[in-house]
Amino acid sequence: MLKAINLLLFLGLFYNASAKDRMASGVYLVKTELDESLGENEAVYKFVFSNINDEKKERVLLYSVDGKDGRVILSTEKSVELATTPGKHRFVFYYSQDFAEFYSDSLEIKAQHKSEYTVLMNEFIPLTPLVPDVPTQLIKEPRIVFKPVIYLYPETETTVKVEVDIKGDKPFFYPEYKDGWECVAQPNGDLKIGDDTYNYLFWEASEPDHLDGNTLTDGFYVEGQNAMAFLESKLTSAGFTSKEKADFITFWGPRIQANEHNFIRFDFNEACNKYADLKISPEPDHIYRIYIQIAPLDKKIKTDGQNIIPIDRSGFTVLEWGGQLSSLISINAPKS
Repeated sequence: MLKAINLLLFLGLFYNASAKDRMASGVYLVKTELDESLGENEAVYKFVFSNINDEKKERVLLYSVDGKDGRVILSTEKSVELATTPGKHRFVFYYSQDFAEFYSDSLEIKAQHKSEYTVLMNEFIPLTPLVPDVPTQLIKEPRIVFKPVIYLYPETETTVKVEVDIKGDKPFFYPEYKDGWECVAQPNGDLKIGDDTYNYLFWEASEPDHLDGNTLTDGFYVEGQNAMAFLESKLTSAGFTSKEKADFITFWGPRIQANEHNFIRFDFNEACNKYADLKISPEPDHIYRIYIQIAPLDKKIKTDGQNIIPIDRSGFTVLEWGGQLSSLISINAPKS
């Protein structure tokens, strides 16, 4: 009982932590359906925890809904149903010292509806110092490769097969991945799979920290308040369309803005093979890959910047973007 109380206290602290200390992971809507057995002021969320694969017989999940704590035993399907009211709600989940998930945005639900979400829990792993010979303090954080999305732009309607060889584990795919994605791609970027149309192909996985430069100068120092202007400038230089910029900025902008100081660098094209290899048939004329790496800093630093490589959109073009969040880097002055 005491252990449970301590965990709940931890959960309360976890929920009220400052923005830069919060852990955000993947929460993906699977379906939402009308359930007429529910009352006019009732709704139900179902969360399926996709990457909890331990051998525990009793899986205790601690959670918070709009700041109100609770405790539940996960079902054998590693899922939980939480009854609530229509509207927007904020959720926190805590599973163990090895897994924790915090979802900071509001999830909206309609009256008499049941919404099912897949949750990819954050996994905590030990880290090594980022910069040799520079004193650093690295806080444990998940090393998720977030939201790599793949856009396909053929010159004419084309049936395309896309395969990804991910350099990590616990992958999540959308749409469903069956030895690859096979879709009918349109010049405007629409992707038809069965009866459904998608804007892009999506995957996410847990990988080691890929921010492995020998110094912190090969990149950019960005204040959180300048996140949108920075991304607008760099993505325009890269040749992103307005829609592509909107997709990128609405995902990464809040994650940069949450930190007062940021170190940011980009990986381009072949350098992105460390995240995953791409195989596309028929072979595109141009594949452009860009991954952003973001590390919160405890103070301002000087950087040399990077050259932004532009997209070549002649012929059948593929665009992929994704990224990774690194831990807080605390750079201490050398002792005299």
